[in-house]
Amino acid sequence: MLGYNLMNLFKEQVLDQKQAKATVATIRDMLLLIPGKLVHSARQWIIKLEATWAYRTEYEEALASLT
Repeated sequence: MLGYNLMNLFKEQVLDQKQAKATVATIRDMLLLIPGKLVHSARQWIIKLEATWAYRTEYEEALASLT
């Protein structure tokens, strides 16, 4: 029950989905399954995200609403 309520809170507050809410699988596909590559350069690990990723704008909007 706690997980369900937290997911609904995340949808409403962060993703701004008041009326038509996406399912958990859709949100996972959009925000968590990000195409990228982990590279090691100059003694640091860097995550390089794909520039042409389909859900990039939704991801950046969700990050902006968290800050």
